[in-house]
Amino acid sequence: MRQSVVMIKTCRMCGLNAEHYNSVPTGCKECWKTHVRASREKNAVYYREYDRKRSKTAKRKASYADKQRSKRKAMGPVYMAAHSALIRAVKKGTVIRPDHCTRCLINCSPQGHHDDYSKALDVMWLCPICHAARHKELGKLNAQPTKATK
Repeated sequence: MRQSVVMIKTCRMCGLNAEHYNSVPTGCKECWKTHVRASREKNAVYYREYDRKRSKTAKRKASYADKQRSKRKAMGPVYMAAHSALIRAVKKGTVIRPDHCTRCLINCSPQGHHDDYSKALDVMWLCPICHAARHKELGKLNAQPTKATK
């Protein structure tokens, strides 16, 4: 990713002395951000398709995969071991990935959710929506304070 040099000069759009991106000669950072947001909003269909195509490039896919790998490593070795064991079991055929979510029964390619990472092959097969909801449920359960006994 290239880095932009920031400099202070008079903005042609608002007339104030403000920071400018080196690559944008006409407007300050804030005016340019407003211009880009308005342009993307005005041409939403074009930019939606542009972003969809851009996300499928090899460079973007590799970058996303690297981020996911780093995220998994940060969660610890028990998580990584469970994740890897499940992937190997699915590839070998010892664990069968169903063609639907076990929670809402929608036809999809479900994601494996571990409630306990020490049980690597004991997973719930959930669609992305149900998977996110399950994590929210677990977050709320873990965040609730325990009541002190008298």
